[in-house]
Amino acid sequence: MTAIQAGADYLAVAFLDEAIKLRGNGITAPILILGYTPVRSIREAILQNITLTVFDHEVLDEIITQSAQLKRLVAIHLKLDIGMSRIGVPSAAQTLTLVKKIIAVPFVYLEGIFTHFSSTDSKDKAFTFDQFNKFQEIIGRIEMKEFIYL
Repeated sequence: MTAIQAGADYLAVAFLDEAIKLRGNGITAPILILGYTPVRSIREAILQNITLTVFDHEVLDEIITQSAQLKRLVAIHLKLDIGMSRIGVPSAAQTLTLVKKIIAVPFVYLEGIFTHFSSTDSKDKAFTFDQFNKFQEIIGRIEMKEFIYL
């Protein structure tokens, strides 16, 4: 049984090639790329109606440029780095700057914001709670009512 057959109405993959493979197999459900999409591949992702994750200004700027050229609405998600120290927007200030930029353009829609907790399996949950509180603090500073926070 596939995820779609089991009732999933939104899919997520790590990389663009996985999303394109799903589209090539007839999957029309929304697909979110959780990982980094190279700037050179953003146009293809938009043409395939794939939701992109944004970590920085470079990727967002290319999404803004390509979506305007194609005149296509692009759904994006912001990934916040609140403790993994790998990929993600590293600060509340940078997150708010990106959100303001997104709101100001016509073809980009901020569909969601997410993070990745670094040590939820640990018996000591203090760091996980600190990460959660940091995430909630950043989210609380964003004045948009369209979000569903998970």
